[in-house]
Amino acid sequence: MTNCIHEPACPFPASPFVPHEKPMLAIEEVLGYDQTSGCVRLAIPSEAWFVQADGTWDPLSGIELMAQAAAAHERLTRPHPDGRPVKGLLVGVRKYVVKGGACAGDVLTIHATRTADFGNFAIMEGRILRGDECLAEAELKFWHE
Repeated sequence: MTNCIHEPACPFPASPFVPHEKPMLAIEEVLGYDQTSGCVRLAIPSEAWFVQADGTWDPLSGIELMAQAAAAHERLTRPHPDGRPVKGLLVGVRKYVVKGGACAGDVLTIHATRTADFGNFAIMEGRILRGDECLAEAELKFWHE
């Protein structure tokens, strides 16, 4: 997945599609998306909430980074009929595996792929990469209106 299926053309700022503001907002831009998957980017700033005193990322923050990627994807592919943001929240995480570390200054891409839908719930697989190296992956469960 590297294509945009709608306007605006990729890449574009992610902030309008995520229900967070700085400092909690971490992802910076949408690199691409289609109906089932999306990819976002972030360059880790040294002052980010998830950067520890030694300049490394807190590995637990990967769950939130994947959730933000998933939120952007859902907002882009499932817009609310009246234009307002769709409400949703992370309700579960399974199989969270951290495979590597990251530091301030690293550029990460975060992929979110919807693997199942049932009623108001969705399951997405998330992956965090630095280049071709997978740093973390998980299965995320979401509720949405």
